Amino acid sequence: MSRASAGDRAPNLLNMHTVLNRMKRKTLTGGFELPHPLPTEVPDIVIDYAAMKLSVRGSEVPTSPLEFRLIDYLARNRGRICPRDMLLDAVWGRMEFVMPRSVDACIQRLRRKIEPQRGRPTYLKTVRGIGYRFDANATWPVPTISCTCRACSTLLTQVETTQACNRPQPTNE
Repeated sequence: MSRASAGDRAPNLLNMHTVLNRMKRKTLTGGFELPHPLPTEVPDIVIDYAAMKLSVRGSEVPTSPLEFRLIDYLARNRGRICPRDMLLDAVWGRMEFVMPRSVDACIQRLRRKIEPQRGRPTYLKTVRGIGYRFDANATWPVPTISCTCRACSTLLTQVETTQACNRPQPTNE
């Protein structure tokens, strides 16, 4: 009679990384189906930084440059609480005579433009005594044409998205 080793009797334990990798492989090759389809999030807000356009639920919304910068900053920090002082530094910069309540006024103007119900904000939420949190699903358009002019190259390094530039390209002649 042969003796079984401890490895034969103990269950084969896998680490979580291995299990997740196997599940991914099975899902990608079609050998494993998820019980529920993964939700596909449709963006509530589309921010086109290159054209400085804001679309909410498919409709373009006019904004001032300051309002646009504020919504862009909040969207890039989705789910995080942004204190008023942080927003002042990031959006208003070195403007003189700006008070922390200037953020409140700008938020109120944005809410009038983007919220489905002004009385019950769903996108721009107030965190009492601290600041604001952006809870919408936002997206930035993907560039379709890669322009090589200096202005577009600079914009591409600063922002993840851009639109095609119609300016003539410089030639090295």
